[in-house]
Amino acid sequence: NRRHLAATMDRELARCARDDAPISAIMIDIDHFKQINDTHGHPVGDEVLKAVAAVLAQSLRAGDIACRYGGEEFLLLLPGTALETAKARAESMVHRVAELRLQVQELALEVQVSAGVAEAPLNATDAATLIQQADAALYRAKAAGRNRVNAGH
Repeated sequence: NRRHLAATMDRELARCARDDAPISAIMIDIDHFKQINDTHGHPVGDEVLKAVAAVLAQSLRAGDIACRYGGEEFLLLLPGTALETAKARAESMVHRVAELRLQVQELALEVQVSAGVAEAPLNATDAATLIQQADAALYRAKAAGRNRVNAGH
């Protein structure tokens, strides 16, 4: 997944630069995921990951790229999408995840996510910096109370 992301991201950044178009990255992290795993076990955590991934997949357009970036982190690339539009899309995703009512085994779970958004060329000109800026925005969202979106500046 990460190798595919690296190759795809470099190609998409180059294409957007050539076309003089923006590309945005959204880093999404499941809030309090460690607590879900620690309290209910990894099989329940796996079901939460699948449910969040399904919401994200339903939110993507053809041409958007999604991958699991880390344990409970997802990275979405939105070619041709400026920062404000990407932020609005991320807010919609955060809202849709918060509306989930998961029934896993005998448990009724509510899940929340936080998201950080960054745009190239506005916030970065290379893949590593774009990811770093989206990740920094994600951590600002978490610091502001979670279940929200923060955009790079």
